[in-house]
Amino acid sequence: ARDERPVEDEYDPRRPEYIIPATQAEVAAENFRLLHIQIRQLEGAVRSRVALECSGKFDSEEDVETDTGDGSWDDGEDGSFEEEGRSSGSATTWATAGSSPRRAPGCSPRPTILGHYRQVIAQLQRDALNVEERLADLAAARNEVAA
Repeated sequence: ARDERPVEDEYDPRRPEYIIPATQAEVAAENFRLLHIQIRQLEGAVRSRVALECSGKFDSEEDVETDTGDGSWDDGEDGSFEEEGRSSGSATTWATAGSSPRRAPGCSPRPTILGHYRQVIAQLQRDALNVEERLADLAAARNEVAA
C-alpha cells in the first residue's frame, strides 16, 4: 500500500538559504529614497506651520508648547495639535484654537519649534548627500570591476 499523503513543499521564503542579501548599492539606494521621503514630509510640516502662522490662525507660540516651570511641557492638551495622514507627501499640521488674523501675508514666522525641524531637515540633507556619494563610489567600483 502506497502512502497517499501529499508531498509537502519545503520552500519557506523566510529561511536564510532562500533570502538573497541586498547589495551595498541596493542598501544605499533604499537609504537615499527613505531620506528623501523624510525630508519631504518635514518640509511639508514646516510649510504648513508657516502658512498657519502667517494666516493669523496661530495666536502665539504658547499655542504650540509651553514650559510649565515644573520640568514638564504642556503640548496642547486642548487639542491644539492634530495630525493628518502619514502617507507619502503628507505632513503634520497644527490645528489652533484661536483664529484672529494677526499676521499679514508675507510675514516672517516667529522662531518656534520650526528651528528644530529645519535643523533636522539640514541633517537629513547632509546624510542624503553622503549616501549619494556612497552610491557614486559603488557605481565607480562596479564599473572598474566590469572593465
